[in-house]
Amino acid sequence: KFYYSRPKVTFPFALLNNFKMGFTYGLFIDAFKLAS
Repeated sequence: KFYYSRPKVTFPFALLNNFKMGFTYGLFIDAFKLAS
């Protein structure tokens, strides 16, 4: 039961973390384009 319920909690968190990383990466690339 515990093993089955764990991914339900970690998946949205991982998805949110991945989105934040992608968003930060996008901002970094845009800033790099403007700088060069």
